[in-house]
Amino acid sequence: MRLFIAINFDGATKSALQEVQGRLRQAAGQGRFTRPEYLHLTLAFLGETPPGRLGGVRRAMDRVRIRPMRLVFDHTGVFRQDGGDLWWVGLRRDPALLGLQRALSKSLAQEGFQLPQTGFLPHLTLARQVPPGAVAQEGSLLPAPVVAPVDGFSLMLSERVHGVLAYTELYIRR
Repeated sequence: MRLFIAINFDGATKSALQEVQGRLRQAAGQGRFTRPEYLHLTLAFLGETPPGRLGGVRRAMDRVRIRPMRLVFDHTGVFRQDGGDLWWVGLRRDPALLGLQRALSKSLAQEGFQLPQTGFLPHLTLARQVPPGAVAQEGSLLPAPVVAPVDGFSLMLSERVHGVLAYTELYIRR
């Protein structure tokens, strides 16, 4: 099972982020755009995980306390990649979010999960394989911050169903 833990957003937040995607689509003309229902913020990528370890993931999630917060998407960025760029929208630095991600990582480690030590750069992927140089100004995509209420995080299954990527929420922690 290919698993990750993420914050999923409400409809209003996803609609606002779709507007940002729409501006990117108009400027770039092409790319692989994240489907609206799959817009999320990854807190921990677990990768291929045996089904027998689901209990450990849930225990780790249950140990982490989450308080309602309001995240602010306030900038866009790009990761330059061969075959096309990856465009994302980023978050204003938020100590509560960083604390949540650290606590989750620590709790997962207690259950024997080894997470990549690349550091946490909170962002939401808008599109992949965007032609290099397709967007002249990054700032033009997000004219105003998007405020996202958050009161939980979810264990997600990522799989291909008939060749199409599908995400399924397996467990939610509020």
